[in-house]
Amino acid sequence: MRFLLGLGLGYVIGMLVAPASGQELRQQLAARADEYGREKAREIGQRAGEKAYEELRQRL
Repeated sequence: MRFLLGLGLGYVIGMLVAPASGQELRQQLAARADEYGREKAREIGQRAGEKAYEELRQRL
């Protein structure tokens, strides 16, 4: 988890020092944040589905 946090922080810092217009930078950061959020939501949903399946399987 710390690795991912460090990776994300390093990416943001790298984007901030990279030569790009402010609007372009904001768009890139927003796109990455959206992509990360969707990935995390997918992972959480998958884990919840697996837990629900196991609970149901144990009760039957």
